[in-house]
Amino acid sequence: MIKILFICHGSICRSPIAEFVMKDMVIRAGYTVAGINGATREDADFDIYSAATSREELGNPIYSPAKKTLAKHGIGTPDNELGVSQKRSRQITKDDYDYYDLLICADKNNVRNTLRIIGDDPEGKVKLLLDYAGRVGEEIADPWYTGDYDATWDDVVEGCEAMMRELIGIKRNGNDSVKELLKTVGPDYNNCLVNLTNSVLKKFGAETTANTLAVADEYLAKNYKNVVVLVLDALGVSILEKHLNKEGFFRSHIRHTYTSVYPPTTVAATTSILSGLYPNEHSWLGWDMYFPQIDKNVIVFQNREQMAEREGAEPTIGENVECQVWGKDTLLETKAAAEFDVASEFIPYTNILDKINAAHDDANAYAAMPYMEPYPDTLENILAYIKKLCDEPGEKFIYSYWNEPDSTMHETGTMSDETHEVVTSIEKTLEQFSSELSETLLFITADHGHMDCNNICILDYPEVMNCLVRMPSFEPRTLNLFVKDEYMEDFPEIFKKNFGDDFLLLTREQVLEEKLFGPGVNREGLGDMIGDFVALATSAAAIFNTHYEMQKMPGGHAGLTVEEMQIPLIVVEPKAL
Repeated sequence: MIKILFICHGSICRSPIAEFVMKDMVIRAGYTVAGINGATREDADFDIYSAATSREELGNPIYSPAKKTLAKHGIGTPDNELGVSQKRSRQITKDDYDYYDLLICADKNNVRNTLRIIGDDPEGKVKLLLDYAGRVGEEIADPWYTGDYDATWDDVVEGCEAMMRELIGIKRNGNDSVKELLKTVGPDYNNCLVNLTNSVLKKFGAETTANTLAVADEYLAKNYKNVVVLVLDALGVSILEKHLNKEGFFRSHIRHTYTSVYPPTTVAATTSILSGLYPNEHSWLGWDMYFPQIDKNVIVFQNREQMAEREGAEPTIGENVECQVWGKDTLLETKAAAEFDVASEFIPYTNILDKINAAHDDANAYAAMPYMEPYPDTLENILAYIKKLCDEPGEKFIYSYWNEPDSTMHETGTMSDETHEVVTSIEKTLEQFSSELSETLLFITADHGHMDCNNICILDYPEVMNCLVRMPSFEPRTLNLFVKDEYMEDFPEIFKKNFGDDFLLLTREQVLEEKLFGPGVNREGLGDMIGDFVALATSAAAIFNTHYEMQKMPGGHAGLTVEEMQIPLIVVEPKAL
């Protein structure tokens, strides 16, 4: 069990906010917390509490504005109480040092006063929360004085998210069962995008290939004339929580939380939605993929050879002499992978539109997205096309996709002003759009989530590069690795030496045995595309093949974290006339 004590001055604002934010994160990640849902200190995964350095607020509940801040984000509400209403302030004691593994302070005064009470810190347990987020030495301001509870919330969440990523790694290293890790933070293949698609297939009389999603079945049974599935790229649960009010249109219409597939990335996830198949069945696994038939790494959606850096490329110096800029001129020119579409040729699949059109004489299936006819190229044009189809007579299914907020988050991160503007604008646009529909069931979901990453370039790790037959593919947060025979035995140790515990390294055999890419029947040739090892990010780390990509993309996905895996099912039904 990991035991955490959050500390601030009075323990009525900052530390209880941190306590309940962390409890909520831990539970959503699939772990148990002492005192919640019947878990005890004897059998829980975590014990999380908060306390004060002073005696000023002893016995007092959480300060009302702090409690309202928690409630605004869905914590301490009737359906997610977590003990907020019973929380009372207490002062730390010397015994707390012996019991807790970590004593996490909001500011430096808390650190000094904690040490005054407990004495020395020989085990290095006393830390600042924001140190985990890379903001070493920074403090979380006391909202009792500033009045800015939103700023305190943002700082606490940033620190807790970073801390959570590290702690999941600690739990993993203390548990040899890969299966257990995948169960707690990996895909739930009976509660994922594939199941939603199979619900749609069942509704329109087409053959299903996996279990359906019960909550979707309930809505589909109402037999609305039109069914629309709109996928907003990377609009995961964590992104909604970071940018939107719980009472707003999107979050108030969440009817279910489920998972992406693995890897949680656009190629794998949208192909699963469009096919109704698990990734191991369709084999579209990542942005770049190795195709043994042509012995090349291919950018799947673009049908071009994988991006590569020119040998001997050097960065330029930016305005700040310490800032190195890797420009596009450091890249080799990308070429067409072949004269034919490589993925469609070697790993074809039948999409659900064709399946529905073949199975149902009285219904038609359409796509509304930039990459399929009639190629609507903006969200507004996509929605206008959907509206036109829905107004026409006859039953129909419409699959729709838009590449935001993923595109913006890749370039600016999950918490940028640009991302906030995109997310809030999409919500406003969809709220207005849904009010104009009639006889239409609208499912809004995401293909995966998104997170802020710590990027590195594999070219800066010559010891690892020397072991590889070819450059990695899939994604920067899930890499397949083909290793030279002479390094096969030592490679796990070499990889760990260079990248520490930021990744879970699995052999090809483990990947297939643990059904990482799905429980279905493996597509023929899948093992040849996987490589000798697959590295799964369990922290914020991302390994790029070029310095240009490393520098250009602060946001990412495709790893093994809750932020990337959890997605919402937003359901909008037509209003009664």
